[in-house]
Amino acid sequence: MTTITKFHTTSNSYSGQIIEDFETPANPSPSGQANLISGGLQEGGEKAAALAKKTAYIWLEAKVDDPALTSKERKEDREANIEILKGVGYDVKLFESSRQFFNGINEAQNNGENIDLLIFSAHGSPSRCGQLQVRGEKIVSNDSTLTSEEKEFGFESIKKIMAKDSIVVFNSCLTGNKSVQNNIAKVSSLIFSSSTIFAPQCVIYYDPMYQYGENLAKELFLQSVLFTRFDEEAGMIPCFPTQYVRGEEVTKQEAEPYVPPSSAGRRPLINLVNSVIATGVVAFVGIGAWYCSKCCA
Repeated sequence: MTTITKFHTTSNSYSGQIIEDFETPANPSPSGQANLISGGLQEGGEKAAALAKKTAYIWLEAKVDDPALTSKERKEDREANIEILKGVGYDVKLFESSRQFFNGINEAQNNGENIDLLIFSAHGSPSRCGQLQVRGEKIVSNDSTLTSEEKEFGFESIKKIMAKDSIVVFNSCLTGNKSVQNNIAKVSSLIFSSSTIFAPQCVIYYDPMYQYGENLAKELFLQSVLFTRFDEEAGMIPCFPTQYVRGEEVTKQEAEPYVPPSSAGRRPLINLVNSVIATGVVAFVGIGAWYCSKCCA
């Protein structure tokens, strides 16, 4: 049997978190995953339809044979997550290289398009996400496919098309680690001054879950993010992200020691399925199926 974990919250604070476990047949088929997704969205009733059309950009940076990001299981997870975002009103665009991403940014600028949700998915450290790295108060790239100007100023140019109250997610290990003062999440929040930045302090597994709130007009909006970490005693547990706004970390959580991940950290993990929930004003919506990638992100 496989565990389905539902994350409910009855308030806007993390303290409202309740975890409940259920059982479902192991290794559900893709169609079964789709049923979980669609069923969960239906629970939201008219709320999902009420979400105004928004744009989400996902920048995936990984090698073809990377088990943590491009395995068959991780692709299925990502596709399921994308379907959920589409189901609640996001126009989702996936870019699988820096070159593709900046071509998309140029096209968006030419078309007057704004980004409401920007997700960086790559291996990371407190000062790096993929080939993006902190240099002083800037974030630069060392990707050889980019022009010199894009390497130096490309990241900063993105802010021109970030929507007001947009969200940036670093789906990348350690990128919000507070033991490093100028971590990449903090520096990003100074560059994207109209955005809220979510990033984990710890080594994370799987794709994140997304938390939605409801405004006075009964429209859904993406409000927060939940990651997953591995604990030696408890197994897979929630990992609450740091949250940066204009250089300030607003959750006030304690800094975690920065321990660089090691290849020795690969673990034989169980399969997990996360159901899609839409209860109350705030609900976590997760991927249709979580599978062991055998490596941290």
